[in-house]
Amino acid sequence: QDVTTEWKAMTTWINQNTPQDAVIISSPVEHTNFSWLTERSTIAKFKLLPQTKAAIIEQYHRWDDLSGNKALGEYIAKGKVSKQKTREVLEEGYRKLTTAQVKRLMSKYDASYIVTKSDHQLNLEVVYRQSPFVLYGNSMLD
Repeated sequence: QDVTTEWKAMTTWINQNTPQDAVIISSPVEHTNFSWLTERSTIAKFKLLPQTKAAIIEQYHRWDDLSGNKALGEYIAKGKVSKQKTREVLEEGYRKLTTAQVKRLMSKYDASYIVTKSDHQLNLEVVYRQSPFVLYGNSMLD
């Protein structure tokens, strides 16, 4: 996956300015290089599949969470699984996460931040902005 100048700037900032043990919510589909570039944990990535049955089931639950618990479970249950459609459902759901959903995800996964596109407006503190990306922090969880 290509690393744009903007993405490199965002990931470098995260690497240099967030705690090493920080969990950062990031798109389940885009930027599979996130953890490598930032040296930080994230919740789940579509391309990075676990190898055990229990871990695969956990991965699907995490995808469902990251898609806003939209249609992913129903979509898979209907047996209409295609790689492209799954990617679309995940990414569309992620980009539509509300502030309340993000706060729940932060609490559930002990995440400190979420990185998303600048047009994904959330009522959280902007920690860093590198257009077209924004890093939000969880200081408003209380």
